[in-house]
Amino acid sequence: MAMSIPKKTWKSRQQQTLYGIMTLRSHHISLTKSRRMIRRLTALSVVLILSVACEHKPFCWHHPHDGMLRVEFAWWDAPEAEYTVRSMAFYAYPKEGGKARRFDFAGSKGGTISLPVGDYHFLCLNSDTETYTFSGEESHKTFTIHTRDSYILAGMDIRADGGGDFSEDDDIKRAEGTYDEGVKESSQEGIYGHTLEDYNIHGQVGVTQVVTMYPKPVVIHYHVIIENIGCLETVLKVSGTLSGLPSKVRVHHMEVPGQGDDNNIVPFSMVPTDDNVLEGHFYAFPHCPTDPETWSKHKLCCYVINEQEERRFFEWDVTSQVDEQDGETYVKIVVRDMDVCGMNDLGPVVDPWIPTPPIIIPMQ
Repeated sequence: MAMSIPKKTWKSRQQQTLYGIMTLRSHHISLTKSRRMIRRLTALSVVLILSVACEHKPFCWHHPHDGMLRVEFAWWDAPEAEYTVRSMAFYAYPKEGGKARRFDFAGSKGGTISLPVGDYHFLCLNSDTETYTFSGEESHKTFTIHTRDSYILAGMDIRADGGGDFSEDDDIKRAEGTYDEGVKESSQEGIYGHTLEDYNIHGQVGVTQVVTMYPKPVVIHYHVIIENIGCLETVLKVSGTLSGLPSKVRVHHMEVPGQGDDNNIVPFSMVPTDDNVLEGHFYAFPHCPTDPETWSKHKLCCYVINEQEERRFFEWDVTSQVDEQDGETYVKIVVRDMDVCGMNDLGPVVDPWIPTPPIIIPMQ
């Protein structure tokens, strides 16, 4: 027999069910509102953080902190190097201080780099050399190129009497007035550099800035010619030296540091180019310091060993020739009259290097 539920009880249960459904909907609506509020608070927090991080920098989230820079090398001042330089180094010095950044490029054209936004000083140099050393790299103004120590007969590079190396011989004769000078290595490599100050990297989106550097010769090409040589065919070994040359140069403004106290002898090799002609080519730093009053004399010496193993050196004062070509990147020195046959008339060789009388080249 079925139980009957009183009408009042049935209505009461309906009301309870309806109340429960409404309560659940109310909780769902509250939860949805809470989630929306959390999202809004999160977005507001992000905006506040960005606002604090970018104080005084509106729209910072669109501002790149690096700029693109295209580096180009124009070889107007050294056209011969454009096709011989194998690599270039580019230094970016922050104007406000800090460590420089170095970038290396293959070839002589350049390339594109990325730099933090700011003001810079730039320096470039070909990086394919092996005979130079560097100092003062912490600033573009002090960046200095040096030549290495050497010895008088480095251009000859042989052993005397099968014995000691010439590099250890302190008794090799020198030209008059050059005994206090150091001896620095010559080079067969050209080196080229340039500096540029106050360049701003703005970092504008989608823009690649361009900077053009103009490398110039840092060293000079010296070309020495000795003409009218008697009995050149009897010469077994020969080399030369040129005095009064500095051992270092700053890339910035191509300055020779010091006050004329950096005078050195530079040895170089020589070869016959005719029956009675010797020639030598080498690179060395500019010959004169900033102050003309401190210019040193330039003495050219030629060291000779003949078939009889006799050793002599010949000396010329070529100061006027070198000074007249001040500022040139190619310096040609020409002297004449070196009688190798006359060596046999100087009597017994007591000192291993007996000088001939100095030859003075008159000013023209």
